[in-house]
Amino acid sequence: TTTTIQTTTSQTTVTLTTTTTITSVITTTPTTTSVTTTATITTTTSETTTTTTRPVICPSVVWEPNGTTVAGSSSGTGGSTPSLLQGAYDVRVDSALNVYVADYSNYRFMKWSQGSTNGTVIGPKSGVGSPTDTQHLNTATTLCFHLTESNLYLSDTFNCRILKLNIASGNITVVIGPGCGNAMNQFNWCDGLYVDRQYS
Repeated sequence: TTTTIQTTTSQTTVTLTTTTTITSVITTTPTTTSVTTTATITTTTSETTTTTTRPVICPSVVWEPNGTTVAGSSSGTGGSTPSLLQGAYDVRVDSALNVYVADYSNYRFMKWSQGSTNGTVIGPKSGVGSPTDTQHLNTATTLCFHLTESNLYLSDTFNCRILKLNIASGNITVVIGPGCGNAMNQFNWCDGLYVDRQYS
């Protein structure tokens, strides 16, 4: 701002000039702006339920305290006749209640029909055989049914092989083996047998 004062004295003119300077300071404060974004996330969980059918067993089942002999001698006598066994190593029962027994020391598998006192030889005949002889065994240890009970799988332990017996025709085929060894298609002594639902 400039102010001028003019004075006239005896024809003398005095001019006074005053200059005022004003400085303006403008301070700017930074402003922080917060932006909040809300996102909605939806999670979907799927639950898969697998149902397995299992045999139904009554929770209050009571075992019969007195057993009944259905195969072999009730006195424990061993032998090789149709009514006797010499080391019952494994047993299976089919849906018709026929009893199948691995007669270990007689080298045979036996079948007892329900109510029968004598068994019949199924599959290979009695007596020791070689790994290439499907009509004889070298010890009978375990047996297992095909799911439909049409075939019976037999473990011929010391011939290191598994046999499949077609129950209706009596036809016998070698499933694994013959001959003992450590190759992928061989056993070196086999015991224990199970067939799954894929028949493998």
